[in-house]
Amino acid sequence: MFTANMQEMENIRSQVSALTNFQECLANSGTIMFGNATQQPTQNQIQALGGPQVVAPIYQDVSNNETLSQVVRLGIQEVPSFYRNGSALQGVQQPQQIAQFTGCSLQN
Repeated sequence: MFTANMQEMENIRSQVSALTNFQECLANSGTIMFGNATQQPTQNQIQALGGPQVVAPIYQDVSNNETLSQVVRLGIQEVPSFYRNGSALQGVQQPQQIAQFTGCSLQN
């Protein structure tokens, strides 16, 4: 029983480390996540990536008029969206798709 609990703790520690590394990579990659926190698709996307703490460094909400203007200028028509290096990934995405788009690994 003790060994099983230790293994479970190690798995949790590894997952937390992977999320932390993913968060740091997103923040350093120049990626911006645009969303509308009042809409279910944005909420689903945030949860799929590990929660608000993971996306906080890159998240901008379109309820802010300045952010909305930026989204329009960039040609983004759907949120949630990820924007990086002149390209946008629009709509709810699987974490693996976001990892591929941003170059950030979800693995530890």
